[in-house]
Amino acid sequence: MTAPERAPASMPTLAELIVCFSDLTYRDMLARAIATLKASGDYDASTHANSGDVRPLTVEENVELLQVGAEIARHVLHPAYVHHAVCAGASWLQIAEALGKDPRDAAGAYADWANRQHRLYGESGRIGLSDEEYRAALAAAERAWSEGGVSDAP
Repeated sequence: MTAPERAPASMPTLAELIVCFSDLTYRDMLARAIATLKASGDYDASTHANSGDVRPLTVEENVELLQVGAEIARHVLHPAYVHHAVCAGASWLQIAEALGKDPRDAAGAYADWANRQHRLYGESGRIGLSDEEYRAALAAAERAWSEGGVSDAP
């Protein structure tokens, strides 16, 4: 598969998204824990985090947390990773289990992605799946599908 050019500088990297998500979820967890301890009367400023340093997430930050989480999911669930697993010899049962999907749905989504990538290469000549890569992807998908114990390949 031919890689596209580097993404614009304004787009955060996956590492940056993970740091942002981690920071927001940690602060949210800490603020909620402090609130729970205070509500139960068990909060002790000498042993627990300083509640003045930890503020609950704002509405905007809660929405940002959702957006960042969705963007991370788009990164890590990108069909290119299914392509790598298929080409490595993973069965559709293994792939579907990892994705939390039905094997037929996972294989169908992969076939759709491979078709789009092949068309993209035909239009651009630089990115997507070349004819050879496309044939290999379909052959690998067929092998993975049949070896996975699922009938009726996509």
